[in-house]
Amino acid sequence: MTADRMEQMVKLWASDEAWVASARERLRSLGWFMKRLKEPLSRMVNKAEKCTGSFFEGRYKSIAILDEHALLSVCA
Repeated sequence: MTADRMEQMVKLWASDEAWVASARERLRSLGWFMKRLKEPLSRMVNKAEKCTGSFFEGRYKSIAILDEHALLSVCA
């Protein structure tokens, strides 16, 4: 895709208020982001290793970070 074509598409999408609202809602969702991240990665790894299943199977979870000590622990 050329840069001009991409610019045209971005302008078209940006002018569609419903699409912009939908995109903003999706981008606020960690679950949506993880789905978009892991699906192509899973397909690639499964093909290379001739196996099936989710790449992050059992590894993705959320925890509450309630204070600065917990935040520093997670960052470490």
